[in-house]
Amino acid sequence: MIARGDLGTAIPFEQVPTVQEKIVNLCRSLGKPCLISTHFLESMTCYPTPTRAEVADITEAVYQGADALILTSETASGRFPFRSLSTMHAVTKRIEEHMADRKLAQKVVKQPSVLKMKHATNTTAFKSTFIAEKLASSAAVLSDQRNAKAILVFTQKGLMANLLSRNRPRAPIVAFTAAPAIRNKLSILYGVRPLQITFLDNSEDTIQSAFNELKLRKVVEKGDMVVVVADVLGGTKGSPKEDIEIVFEEFSRGSGVISQGRVRAALRRLGLKVSDAVEAALGMRDFDLEESTRMELAASKNTTAAPVEQTVDFQRFCQYVEEATEVVHTLQLRCVE
Repeated sequence: MIARGDLGTAIPFEQVPTVQEKIVNLCRSLGKPCLISTHFLESMTCYPTPTRAEVADITEAVYQGADALILTSETASGRFPFRSLSTMHAVTKRIEEHMADRKLAQKVVKQPSVLKMKHATNTTAFKSTFIAEKLASSAAVLSDQRNAKAILVFTQKGLMANLLSRNRPRAPIVAFTAAPAIRNKLSILYGVRPLQITFLDNSEDTIQSAFNELKLRKVVEKGDMVVVVADVLGGTKGSPKEDIEIVFEEFSRGSGVISQGRVRAALRRLGLKVSDAVEAALGMRDFDLEESTRMELAASKNTTAAPVEQTVDFQRFCQYVEEATEVVHTLQLRCVE
């Protein structure tokens, strides 16, 4: 969050606009949500209408591509909180419509690979997310070229929705997820409308269920063109032994075993998935290394003895890999049925 009030006390005031733009561009390049706050409609704490300079300030923030703009004193202690909010909404909506009408793309920023920085030594992780980044970029370009009504993305952890938002397509991004926590997390991203649905065993059934949900909400109508980003199960099984060893070492952290609950995440890192029945039997959960690390730290601080979770050694993990099926990332241009 760019708190411009605090920023203005830390640097000369004439540098605030340029530093704000640099921070927004940096956040966008790294795929991080960027929020800007303070003094957008400061005059409306006392008066019912904004100044023209304040409107221009909001306009520039929208052009820069911030994910969200925050009102502070205008709604916390001002005399016209609801009018301030409606004014902010009206201005941002009008500018976004203007950009869409003129087909103005927001400022393009350099987009380095997120995983290249996060897992610089893990080639398997890099390859997996490099493909996801290219897929998201292609989906944004396709939707703009074909004037798609919406982009539909099905995500477990929100990564693909984040990558799509980073590309700032003109079409709204509808992110479907099964987890309430991920749905709430995605709500802050630019252009993303998160919805919670149940993922079915058959990917085509899940897509049709999403179409029905969007038609009920009147987001799309029959005959509308949409871009669908989804994973389907391919026919290939297994993975190269070198990649298996790298992923196992990453998830085991040198201990030689992986907890059963983290096997699913390890398989997904390899681009694989076992059957839902096997996942349920093993109690596999879908969380990443950072989340599991936080859970382990919390458990270590808890004096209450926790039940010991079953573990999987390398040989057993290889058996799961052999039984798993490749997950194929797909980009589809579909007509709503």
